[in-house]
Parts: sequence; C-alpha cells; structure tokens
Amino acid sequence: LANDILPNIRRNGPAAVPLPPPPLEKVGTRLFNAFSNQVQKNLGYLQEDLSDPFNKIPKRISAQTETLAQEAKNVFLETPEGLTEPEYAVIR
Repeated sequence: LANDILPNIRRNGPAAVPLPPPPLEKVGTRLFNAFSNQVQKNLGYLQEDLSDPFNKIPKRISAQTETLAQEAKNVFLETPEGLTEPEYAVIR
C-alpha cells in the first residue's frame, strides 16, 4: 500500500484509483447472455448430431474424450500443452 498504491495515486491522480465493480444488474445481464449463448451453441451441436447420429455422435464423443485426456495430462505438466510462454532470459 505505502510503496505502490499511494505513490501511484500521487503520480497519476484519480485515474490510478480502481473503478468500482459494475452494478449487479449488468453482471446478471452478462451472465444471462453468456448462458443463453452457451445454450444456443449446444442446441446447434445437438441439431447437427441428430442430422447424422451414426457418424457425428461417435466423432463428438471421441473428440471430447481426447480433450479430456489432454486436460488431465496438463494438470501435471509444468507448462500445459498448447500454452506458449513469452521469451525470457534468466538474469543472475
């Protein structure tokens, strides 16, 4: 507080003060929109799957199984697969 926040406020003025959280109604609206989008996406997947259930459903299950296996492996990796780190140099 004394070493970073207060000096930052002194240098940058009121712009350095964090903004208050958004109103609860905006948060609720955002959550509802995210939920609605997810439901629409899942209904789209379901419609696709039902158009050719003997081919699409096994492919989807296979893809989800592979994704789940990769996520389980990533839990134990120092750097998860697919995550790129920025270049850096160790300074001693």
